[in-house]
Amino acid sequence: LLDDMHAVLTLLERAKELPKQRRVLLLSNLLSWASCPSLHSKNADASTSVSEDNYLDRRCWPSCEGLMALEAHVMRLNGPNLYACVVASGVAYGAGEESLFKLVRDAHNLATPILLPAPGNNVVPSIHIGVLCAFVCWLLNRKSFPKLYMLACEPWP
Repeated sequence: LLDDMHAVLTLLERAKELPKQRRVLLLSNLLSWASCPSLHSKNADASTSVSEDNYLDRRCWPSCEGLMALEAHVMRLNGPNLYACVVASGVAYGAGEESLFKLVRDAHNLATPILLPAPGNNVVPSIHIGVLCAFVCWLLNRKSFPKLYMLACEPWP
């Protein structure tokens, strides 16, 4: 999608000018939070915690700057005839999603040692695909979006 970002944004700008009310929901991911200190520290300050209220303070890896720009642009589209919302989701699993399949299979079989890219205290925000779909449907059935930016992931310690 990031490759076609300019074309998508142009279409959305035109939709903003239509007289009929429209809604745009961007389903993003949590990579735009990847460089936040609170993801890597158990003693994170409440002002830097990962929450819907702190989305303006999030930091990403340089490779995800396009994603952050797209999220910001979609939120700026919000207006009287175009309701916009960004949902940043965790890694989807379940119902055939294979993003975590190999890791879970290897852990279950204990056939080979599992290599961890960190000391083991890293966090992988995740969400079951059924829960994510139910949340998106709930949002789309509402008259308006409750917030411009929302997180969709299972709670982590």
